[in-house]
Formats: sequence, C-alpha cells, structure tokens
Amino acid sequence: MKPLRSHPDLLLTQHIEQMRLAARAIWNGHTQTLHERCGDVWEWIDGAITFHDAGKGSEAFQIYIPAPDLYRGEKMLKAHTPLSLLCVLAHGREHRWDWPKTLALATLAAGHHSEFKTEEDLRAVCGGYSMSCVLERQLET
Repeated sequence: MKPLRSHPDLLLTQHIEQMRLAARAIWNGHTQTLHERCGDVWEWIDGAITFHDAGKGSEAFQIYIPAPDLYRGEKMLKAHTPLSLLCVLAHGREHRWDWPKTLALATLAAGHHSEFKTEEDLRAVCGGYSMSCVLERQLET
C-alpha cells in the first residue's frame, strides 16, 4: 500500500505526529493540578488528533492532494471531514466510548476546518442523501 498523504509534501503520519508534538508541548505547559484533575482531557486531545484527518485516506483525496490545482474529480468525493466524522463514530462505537467523548471527537473531526457544529449540523454532515452517497463511495476505496 502506498503511504497516505496529508498535504502535497507531507505524509499523513507525519502530519499527525506534528500535531501530536505541538499539542503535547501545549499540554505540558499546564500545571500538574490540571493534569491530575483533567487527565482524560489528554486522551480526548490525542483521539482528536488521531482522527481529525482520517478521511484523507479516501482514494479521491489521495488523487487530489499531490496536485490540488490539477484535480478534476468530484469536489465532494475529496472532502475528508465527513469521512473523518464517520471514522470517529465507528471507532467510538467499536471501542464503547461514552457519549461525551464521542460527541467531542466527532465535533472536532467535522469542524476542524470551519466552526464547531451544532447537533443539526452534525446530522447534516452525514445524514443527507447526497452525502450518504458520497460516503458510500469513499468507504468503497
């Protein structure tokens, strides 16, 4: 399998590691008291980093990313945030995450290039017929 790209000049694994290092540096700048009282926060942050770009694994995104200006495929097929959201929901269900963690990570996956989504927005991301068709096609790849 060919390594997945995140950006034209960056592998997805490299991007995730860069994000994790930056978040860890910020987290380590906080007090020990915060770490003790909010230990699960780092787990959520790490999960958000892991899954925020999971949708970049789709075939359409991998065709698009080496040369974005040359991409002529369907715009929605290269969209990665809806597929990232779906990956969060599937993984959360499989690993029996509680609803607050699942909702937090799903919201981050769906909105990391825009704004945080309302419940209605989250339902629209994956719930509409046209998006369902896009997600089915992405999942096939």
